[in-house]
Amino acid sequence: MVSGSISSDYLHHFPGRFADHIVPGGLDRLSSSFLADELTTHWAASVRTLLSVWACSVAGRCSSAPPGRISVVIGANDPEAMLAHTRQAKTLGLPFAADPSQQLPRLNRQTCRELVEGASYLFSNEYEGLLIRRVCGWTEPELMSQVGLRVTTLAGEGCELADVSGERARIPAVPPAGPVEPTGAGDGFRAGFLAGIDHGLAPRQAAQLGCLIATLVLETSGSQTWRIDREDAVVRLRETYGAAESAESADVLNAALFDAAAAG
Repeated sequence: MVSGSISSDYLHHFPGRFADHIVPGGLDRLSSSFLADELTTHWAASVRTLLSVWACSVAGRCSSAPPGRISVVIGANDPEAMLAHTRQAKTLGLPFAADPSQQLPRLNRQTCRELVEGASYLFSNEYEGLLIRRVCGWTEPELMSQVGLRVTTLAGEGCELADVSGERARIPAVPPAGPVEPTGAGDGFRAGFLAGIDHGLAPRQAAQLGCLIATLVLETSGSQTWRIDREDAVVRLRETYGAAESAESADVLNAALFDAAAAG
């Protein structure tokens, strides 16, 4: 089961970098206007690519799940709905992934803590991770004691996996081959990661798939318009992580694509 919100992405193209027009030391007086030369609209959601890559592979598994697999993904939507879904998952004993992301500014301490406590996986980017700690009022060790695995995306540097033992692993990003449009990359990472977990990969190898899908999204304008070429994807996994290290993730990629094709 995937919980999130349906929306549209309105993507503006500005021919340059915002940073080139910001005066150092003047952020407290910032006043700028940027004229975009293009606007495109794409279907989107807070669980965008999860629906297209991963959800088809977990159909029928919400009543029970093997160890490590996730039955429920609770993405950003109405905070009351997020809370209700979290409580339902806990009541039913279903493993769940917490991904409060864009709704963090709307959450108070009690609500944020309840959304995070007991999650098998906690997803965030680096900045959202800092917000989660601040809103919850927890230290890093206190936060880690509440979740099974913390998965933090690090933009162009890939991701970091951390568990309660203090063990951390950095997984480098798959280098993009073309223009970079970041909208939806985080959701793409989650899709690949959860597809890997659902097919029995260890978190490290699942993160390789996550980084691959994130890069495919980065190379495309729009979070749902990306496509995957099986042979090219396997080559990119091998080039980034090595043939031996990426062998399992490549096998699972083939299996996930077969499942998706069979599903329709």
